[in-house]
Order: sequence, then C-alpha cells, then structure tokens
Amino acid sequence: MLKFPSAVKHALVNIAEVLDAVYFNTQLLGSNKYILAKLQGLKAPQLDRVKEAFIRNRQPRFMKQFFSSLPYGRHKLFKDKIREASLETLARLTKICGLLLQTKVYLFWEAREISPFTRNLMYTAILFLEQ
Repeated sequence: MLKFPSAVKHALVNIAEVLDAVYFNTQLLGSNKYILAKLQGLKAPQLDRVKEAFIRNRQPRFMKQFFSSLPYGRHKLFKDKIREASLETLARLTKICGLLLQTKVYLFWEAREISPFTRNLMYTAILFLEQ
C-alpha cells in the first residue's frame, strides 16, 4: 500500500478540515460542479479562509497548477497566485486535494495460465511501479 509522508497527509487533512468548516461535503470533492457551486456560495471571509488554508499547506502538486513548467514552483509567488486565484482555479485545487485524500487500493493477483498479452501487460505494470 502506498502511503503519503506524514507531513503531506497532515497538510491535506488541514485543508479538508477548513473545507469541512465552511460546509463542504468532503466526499463530493471529485465533482467540479459541486465545488464551484459551493465556492460561489461562500462569503468573502470564508473564501479567504479557504485560500489561507491552501497557502499554509502548500504542496508541490498545488504549485503545478500555477507553475507547470517548473518542477517545484516558486514558493514566494505561490501566496500571491492563491490570493488572486479565480474561483475556477480554487475549484481545481480543491479537486486535486480531494483526489489526494482518497484512499487508493491496488490489487495484485497471479493468473494460473498467462497469455502472452497478459504477460506483456504485467511486465509493463512492473516497470511502471519500479519507477
């Protein structure tokens, strides 16, 4: 089972707690329409609270939203980008947070008779996982 480092998980949980405090259903964070509708319904102080949660708990995956050509983004510019972010951008960041919060389960099994196609597919999956 793949696990997040504790600092990453802690940051994501902090953001989820803020979203929960402003009445988001964290189980629906995969829906763009739901997130955008909730963000549009927030008052300015609540929206600022969500933005501050992303600023305090920045992650490389969030920075990729603003600095796609840079491997790690720019920490100093990240605050400004979040503060002036549109609701659509905040919705994308929220959806990414929801995706990262999901529990992922990977199932592996052994087939008794392996076809050449399946053998090739399994070899490709093993190479991918080793990266």
